[in-house]
Amino acid sequence: MRWTSFFHHQPNFFSLFCFQASKGCLFLLFLFIPLFFLPYSLDVLEVSKQTLATILILPAVLFWIGSILLERKIIWRHQTSHLLAVLFFLTTIIAAILSQGGFLSWIGTSAQEYTSVFSFGLFFLLFLLLTQLGHEIAFVKNLLFACIFSSFLTATIGCFQLFGWFVLPFDFARTPLFNFIGSLNAFGIFLAVTCTLGNGFLLFQDREPNLISKNWMGWVENLLALFLSIFTIVSLLAIHYWILWIILLLGHTVLLFFTFIHAKEIFIHGRTFIFMLVCAISFFFLFFPSPLHINLPIETTLSTKTSWDIVQKSLKTFSSSFGSGPGTFLFDSTRFRPVELNTTSFWNVAFDRGSSHFLTLLATLGIIPCILLFFFILVLVGNTISLVAYKHSNWSIQIILLSAWTGIILSGILYPSNFTLSFLFVILAGLLSANMTEKYISVSFAKRPHIVLTIFFVFILLSIGTTTIFFVFIQRYQAEIAFTNSIRLQQKKNDTEEVLHHLDLAINLNRHNDTYHRVLAQTLLLRLKEYIESFKNKSIGEGEQTHIQSLTAASIQAAIQATELDPLNAANWHVRGIVYQELIPFIDKAEIFSITAFKQEAILAPTDPTVQTELGKTYLALAENLHPLTAAEDETIRKDTETKMYTALEQAVIAFQTALDLKKDFAPAHYELAIAFEREGRLDDAIGKMESVLQYHPEDVGAAFQLGLLYLRRGNPKDLERARQTFEHTIILVPSFSNARWFLASIYEREGNISAAIEQIQKVLELNPDDPLIKTRLNHLKIGKQETQIPAVLSSTP
Repeated sequence: MRWTSFFHHQPNFFSLFCFQASKGCLFLLFLFIPLFFLPYSLDVLEVSKQTLATILILPAVLFWIGSILLERKIIWRHQTSHLLAVLFFLTTIIAAILSQGGFLSWIGTSAQEYTSVFSFGLFFLLFLLLTQLGHEIAFVKNLLFACIFSSFLTATIGCFQLFGWFVLPFDFARTPLFNFIGSLNAFGIFLAVTCTLGNGFLLFQDREPNLISKNWMGWVENLLALFLSIFTIVSLLAIHYWILWIILLLGHTVLLFFTFIHAKEIFIHGRTFIFMLVCAISFFFLFFPSPLHINLPIETTLSTKTSWDIVQKSLKTFSSSFGSGPGTFLFDSTRFRPVELNTTSFWNVAFDRGSSHFLTLLATLGIIPCILLFFFILVLVGNTISLVAYKHSNWSIQIILLSAWTGIILSGILYPSNFTLSFLFVILAGLLSANMTEKYISVSFAKRPHIVLTIFFVFILLSIGTTTIFFVFIQRYQAEIAFTNSIRLQQKKNDTEEVLHHLDLAINLNRHNDTYHRVLAQTLLLRLKEYIESFKNKSIGEGEQTHIQSLTAASIQAAIQATELDPLNAANWHVRGIVYQELIPFIDKAEIFSITAFKQEAILAPTDPTVQTELGKTYLALAENLHPLTAAEDETIRKDTETKMYTALEQAVIAFQTALDLKKDFAPAHYELAIAFEREGRLDDAIGKMESVLQYHPEDVGAAFQLGLLYLRRGNPKDLERARQTFEHTIILVPSFSNARWFLASIYEREGNISAAIEQIQKVLELNPDDPLIKTRLNHLKIGKQETQIPAVLSSTP
């Protein structure tokens, strides 16, 4: 047979193979998405699940198109919901185009994969595929029981985790908080929805015989649904969050409602007792406390009011139609969070999603996509109710699907989402749509070779595109592994060169992730400090100087690249400001670049006191850098330098006071403001500020030490005693604090307590046995030669 005969014959075997392969991919998807995780990245859940969905959904679509090509016939089941799904996906693309989110909006990172354009595309393809393949009851049953089996395993292991029975051999999993879904509340929502599915099968299996297998597998399927209900109730009792009980109650209430409507067609049997018992338990514990008392931490989320305020400001600032961009709620919350949040213990918590999935989408996607999503839900619910009312041939399976879907819809209104919950929403919607209508368009092109050739060409292009996406995603995950290795090495305080090696590898594999560049900039800066420190008592040669310059340039370039990749991320501007701040003594005009970066960060995070504090520290560093020039012989240079220095100090004071206006108990701002006052010669103000730092944080060793020095500098009556008490408090906190003992010895010496002074210097010498200055001072004390001046700070030790 010639190759061209492909366009004139119908190879049924291969078309059937492709069709079944597409179904097989969907079955594996339903089975593994809830369970799947990979332990090689920092986020072991979201990126892993997105990767698995890519590996299974795209081939499923290709196999389906291949079966159409081989059959030379397409049967398309169409509905209004399809058009709404298309429009919703197109509007998410528009939102990403208008956004500056970059990689975050298009692909997703930092647990925002579920709201990326790519994930929306996967969900869109999955929905369309299910509407075309999910009209057979037997196949639907297989898909849903794959999901129920997966949910049973998820519930079992998650329940064990809650009670401290850790069955997974990973360090990160040795906590009651870990499960396969996400947060504890997300875990509870997933179980509440899938429990509704399982009990729906138990309730309607006599009405729809194909719902349960006829052999021993039927017993297994019933037991799975039963134990899923048991583990769901136990898990919800352990978590005991009102939203979970409402979702479970709503799903079962919908089941109960349609059971009463179709009471004549439904057999009442012993399995109905399980369904009624779950209803009663969920209603009871909605109002009463749980008998299980497990010390689980409460999840921190934004309030609905705060989330709504952020949504309003985001839509007003960006685009009301298309929001700030997919996955960018973290930037919205950082920019528009209320200053009152600084009075709580959550002032520095980053919120990457709103109080509900709906508010998160409204802020990031805008009004138009959310309206389309609303009508999508409305159309599916309305059509399903109409179908059930007229007793369509598949009305019982529709009741089961609708009951579970109402639960996941309610969860989106009351609680944030993640990849697994979004996946659950899509598969239930797809199966609802698939069993909703028998209308279809059948087009045969067996006698139209040019159409076959066109479809074949499209199939080849899609195959190439899928292969490319696979390659990109493999590289992306390899980059995640390399980045994770670098972070773990940093946590173990390994050699920074090894850390840099893994970071370079991560960036070479994925240059579009701003987080990699941000961490690289910080690590290069740390390496630069270490390298310069290694030449403390040595001369720096030409080769070493070149290496220092290359490290400096690389750190700056990495920081700049991070801000260019994601200019909306305040953290990127923060690191850029820090890098330039540290390089003020070495690079001309570094202070200008640092100030510019922190001012840009202040626009993106106006209520964060850390930003103003770092801005003030930059002005302080500038003043410190100018100070040596105030001793210049040229009077013009000296006066000009003094003016610039005091201007910088004034700007530093303003920045620190602004930080304290944002958060009155922010100790770093109090501390730095005291330093600024001291540089201006305002010792009384400096001491007052440093005392307030210790009032808020009595264990702040650095503040205690600085306060002792300020007391010594001021020299008022009783200041010597205050300094002694402060240094004594310091060495109680940190016995190895050599400089605190060094100055405490000086105070003892001035008070005439020579033996105590000798004791302190001896301990300092034990900590620094090679320091000649300490040895000299100890010898002077032993022979009775006392110092009348306050000694300088030891530079070789803390």
